[in-house]
Amino acid sequence: MPDYRFSTHSPHYSPMGTKQYDLIAIGRAGLDLYAQESNKDFADVSLFEKHVGGSSANTIAAAAHRSQNGKDTKDIEGAQNAQSTQNAQNANDARNESNFQTALITKVSDDMVGRYIIEWLRRWGINCDGIQFSHGIAKTSLALTEIKPQSGEVVIYRNSASDMQMHKDQFAKGTVLRQMLMQARCVVFSGTGLSSSRGKKALKTVLSFLKRNNTLCVLDVDYRKDGFVNTRVAQKTYWNFAKHCDVIIGNEEEMGILVGLPQQTQQKGVAHSDLQQSNAEQSDQTSQTNYNNRTNRLIESYHHLLSRCRPSLIIEKQGAQGLRYYYANKTSSYTAKDIKTGSRSAFRLATILKPFGAGDAFAGNLLYELLNDNTLKSALTMASAAAAIVVSKRSCSSASPSTQELKTFISYHQNTT
Repeated sequence: MPDYRFSTHSPHYSPMGTKQYDLIAIGRAGLDLYAQESNKDFADVSLFEKHVGGSSANTIAAAAHRSQNGKDTKDIEGAQNAQSTQNAQNANDARNESNFQTALITKVSDDMVGRYIIEWLRRWGINCDGIQFSHGIAKTSLALTEIKPQSGEVVIYRNSASDMQMHKDQFAKGTVLRQMLMQARCVVFSGTGLSSSRGKKALKTVLSFLKRNNTLCVLDVDYRKDGFVNTRVAQKTYWNFAKHCDVIIGNEEEMGILVGLPQQTQQKGVAHSDLQQSNAEQSDQTSQTNYNNRTNRLIESYHHLLSRCRPSLIIEKQGAQGLRYYYANKTSSYTAKDIKTGSRSAFRLATILKPFGAGDAFAGNLLYELLNDNTLKSALTMASAAAAIVVSKRSCSSASPSTQELKTFISYHQNTT
């Protein structure tokens, strides 16, 4: 079987130029406050810098930046000096030099925070016609971060978050949002939106008419523990949604939740250092057995989704260990034995500032590559490089690398390994 491409493996692929939007993200947008002092506890940090955040906003920003024909972050940050909405729109038009069109659908609060997010996104060349204001007590979500390589903590305030106020009626026939989505080649959903009854009904409505429209649908699991009553509810919700999508992306924990596995308490090959050697060896063997059993159950579930449901591509991110992928050709008859699998190692970095933000950069770059009809191998290389670059920088959305930055990064690492 040839390397995976949307054009050869998914019956729902539409070529470039056939629809108004190449990629629309639907889900979270928020405000991130990043500590400007590294390796300090929150209590000792005195200075923070604001950035647009939220998984969907980060993902669409990553894809939008790739469409800027090599312009680097300095060019984009310079555009933020525009003082008026008209100037911001002009910057948007000037920067969007390629044909790759992006948009975000979400809700933000009708205040300075919400307006800042919309203005920033526009300056990055992202269509914001699908962003609506929430009213009342609902506010844009806020994230506070520490900047530490391993143990940096992120606290997200999402009580009555604006993005969770989307309602299915907003996507009824004739609405602006529905018209936008029907003109998209691909729509990527954030799984966080499925954690409330209101959000789940809204996203299921969207997924239903997109399926009938033969639109490529992608689920970024984006699991948040405090969003669901328990993991059993989360598993049922995710599974029932994922099986109707073309692509599923998640990390090891998220994929375990998706298929209904117990949460991991011990990582592969890690011994309990406070036990005697004999007990440690026994514990290590048990851990390895549990890990193998878990992996086998994951693979069985992936094969079920690929052979009996809509997905043609599943990607399981494994952090510093890289990733594994599974795909099938849905444009021709196939059997379970035709399902292909592979892996990719992560890029090794000398400097890591923070342990978060990589997943959104990965998803945005992966979809940008695949929607430009590049091979999965090429897409995974670019997406993995983007993830590595983002964790080496202080922010997430603003840290999204340009195409030239990615090529330089990959070339350097190929020449030094």
